[in-house]
Amino acid sequence: MDYIAGRPAAVLVYKHSQHIVNVFIWPAGKEDVSARRGATFQGYHLLQWSGSRLTFWAISDVNSADLQ
Repeated sequence: MDYIAGRPAAVLVYKHSQHIVNVFIWPAGKEDVSARRGATFQGYHLLQWSGSRLTFWAISDVNSADLQ
């Protein structure tokens, strides 16, 4: 459990090869979209999507293809 932007979020942490992957999950708001969006920030790949009334953010230093 963690807090993002002041709201509670569940966090899944697991390993892919030698890389840690964090997946943050919280209830989707009206501004959340279902299309996957990716970005890179300071060497970390970020992947965001929404579905089943939830928002997901996956963050890792694993390559972006594996994060997909």
